[in-house]
Amino acid sequence: MGTKAKKAMKKNMKRASSNKPSQGADFLPLEGGPARKLPEQKLPENTATVLYVSRIPHGFYEKEMEGYFGQFGTIKRLRVARNKK
Repeated sequence: MGTKAKKAMKKNMKRASSNKPSQGADFLPLEGGPARKLPEQKLPENTATVLYVSRIPHGFYEKEMEGYFGQFGTIKRLRVARNKK
């Protein structure tokens, strides 16, 4: 980390510590006190997401990708584009 980055980080830390936290914050203030409970969010069922991954290393094909991304949820379809055309 360069000296400019260190100075900028110190400046940001001073600025952040000088500001008082707002009353509606989602975290406990340093002094302690009652915390605001977040409403429970209902996760949507059966939502499809498209994920684009570029610069895939050689040897990381469909079976390897399915094994890796399968730990995060079910995979409906997986395709690997082998040519830019």
